[in-house]
Amino acid sequence: MAIKAKNDWLIDKLLEDTRYEILETGVILKNGVEVGFTRNSEAEKRGKRYRYIRYRGFDLKVNRIIFAKFNGKLSDKKVVHHEDDDSLNNHKDNLKQVTQWQNMQFKQMSTVTSSSSSEDVPF
Repeated sequence: MAIKAKNDWLIDKLLEDTRYEILETGVILKNGVEVGFTRNSEAEKRGKRYRYIRYRGFDLKVNRIIFAKFNGKLSDKKVVHHEDDDSLNNHKDNLKQVTQWQNMQFKQMSTVTSSSSSEDVPF
């Protein structure tokens, strides 16, 4: 079953567009000016925020663009995961492709870790 984002076909077009510069830090420039906006993901009910850019009338996730630029084609069967669980940190070294199941496991682990009480940590 493919889980490819519906606008991934535009990422290849964007990568070829000479008006855009895609930096390994996760920043995208258009004609030398940073572009993009942040919003809650429609798919995320946990209130996570993601960075997007508007391209040819479509919203594209920056993490998918950065991954494709520095790691090659996006797999139809994988999602882009933020290793540090910071959905706004789109540095190329923070992104990797994982299965949807793996991504859900990472999210469950980070929820358990973040909900731990400071009383549980020995000093």
